[in-house]
Amino acid sequence: MNSSPTSNGDADNRLLVLYVPALDRRWLSPETTPFLRQRLSVRPPVELETHPSVELLPTLVTGVWPHQHRVWQVRLKSKRPRTIFQKLVDSLPVIWTTTAQCFYHWLRPGFDLPTVEPRRRRCFEMHRIKLQRRQGGGLDAFDYGGQSTVFSSLEGQCRYRTIFSFVDAPGGLAPFIDGVPRLDWLEFYALDLFCHWNLDCPDAVREKFRQVDTWLRDAVAKAESLGIHVLLVVDHGQEPVRTTVDLPRRLAETGVPPWEFCWFIEVTNARFWFFTDRARTQLGGQLARIPGTRLLSNEQLARYHVQFQAADGFGEAYLICEPGTAFFPHDFYHPLVNAYMARKTPEQASRRRSPVHRGAHGYLPGQPSDTGWLAALDSSLEPLTDKGQLVDVAPTILSILGVSPAAAMHGRPLLRRASRGEMGRPPL
Repeated sequence: MNSSPTSNGDADNRLLVLYVPALDRRWLSPETTPFLRQRLSVRPPVELETHPSVELLPTLVTGVWPHQHRVWQVRLKSKRPRTIFQKLVDSLPVIWTTTAQCFYHWLRPGFDLPTVEPRRRRCFEMHRIKLQRRQGGGLDAFDYGGQSTVFSSLEGQCRYRTIFSFVDAPGGLAPFIDGVPRLDWLEFYALDLFCHWNLDCPDAVREKFRQVDTWLRDAVAKAESLGIHVLLVVDHGQEPVRTTVDLPRRLAETGVPPWEFCWFIEVTNARFWFFTDRARTQLGGQLARIPGTRLLSNEQLARYHVQFQAADGFGEAYLICEPGTAFFPHDFYHPLVNAYMARKTPEQASRRRSPVHRGAHGYLPGQPSDTGWLAALDSSLEPLTDKGQLVDVAPTILSILGVSPAAAMHGRPLLRRASRGEMGRPPL
């Protein structure tokens, strides 16, 4: 993203956001994470209520819920007659067509969801942000349903960067901090990626948490030397995957023809669109009986801050796993992709022995794995409450920077500038 220099006179009006998904508080301990434990004992964290999705960043930066920013993976398009060529493609084995799409995605990275067979993929309009992050940014120009964001509110005085692997930060996080932008948002996705594929190895996880704790300590020291406020944002933890559900097989066993409904399967939640009453009744009854899952309607999902209507096209029924359960296979799995990703980063090397996630999130709110938290890591900020929501993060960031939140932002500031007496407390 664009950034602009800040004068020394504006040194007290800069903010570093350290965004570390999967920094689960259950893994924090005096032995493993001494820096965080000490800082949190002085500035207690604010617990963040989340919503059932693996894509939480849009809510963090907009201050509104998914049915408003509409970055909710996929939306069903209006049905169109298939061409003769499309019918021919759909008659081929799925493994052939998805393999061809994976090679096409390698040539054209903007071609999203290559692992979904062409018949279903043509039905979807993409509403995903993960691809943009993997391609190196563009979050300032991304369409969040026409909603304002912390980036648009700062008019280019900001920067967003993502670190995907530990090997991408050989010197830790501190070298990434230069004090230039007014808002410097640094996402450390590497820990999330590591936990997804290694949560079944506790000793390895503790070692990574120990490393992250050291990196956060050094990053905060660097920021404090530059007079920058530091905010730690964690939007979820992860739960070890203990059992899987073969949802495609279960759907096939219902006997309902695949042209009577459509589906989209993520790791911990799936959604459905029904085109006939038979599909709605028969599939609904079968899905409700799958152990380790909960079937929710749009009306029931609204309890968790996701208030889509069926006419919006984002889904009619939602099957969400209980903590510890995951769907496999899902719409991001393909043997070719699994083999490629196992070689891409060290964090994913365990894919070679099994393509099933070891850790997962995206469950219903209230579970430890799906509870976020926010904390001030420098002495200049203090919490106003002990509980908040994801939509509170954007107003909090803007209030720290002295910028009024957009009128559409639902949240409230969770932190404030500390009094001078509090600011004078020596660092731990």
